[in-house]
Amino acid sequence: MISMRYGGIPVVANTGGLHDSVKPAAAVGHGFLFQPGNAAAFLSTLLEALDCYKDAPLWAALQRRAMSEDFLGKSPSKPTGIFIVAL
Repeated sequence: MISMRYGGIPVVANTGGLHDSVKPAAAVGHGFLFQPGNAAAFLSTLLEALDCYKDAPLWAALQRRAMSEDFLGKSPSKPTGIFIVAL
């Protein structure tokens, strides 16, 4: 997910944390997912990613969406309650 901060677009197996972290590009997300253990699904997804790469404006938008994600938790948090200070 760190590579996404620099415009890297993931092509990943749809498992575990990757399923939760990578949103499909076709659904206005920022990556490409395929079913694990399925070579045909991997090839199809890879070809989909390459087609997207050939469309420069579409690829740039995909990169912008990927770079705007915050997987490291560095965006400022909003106040959620009252702080108690012991003196």
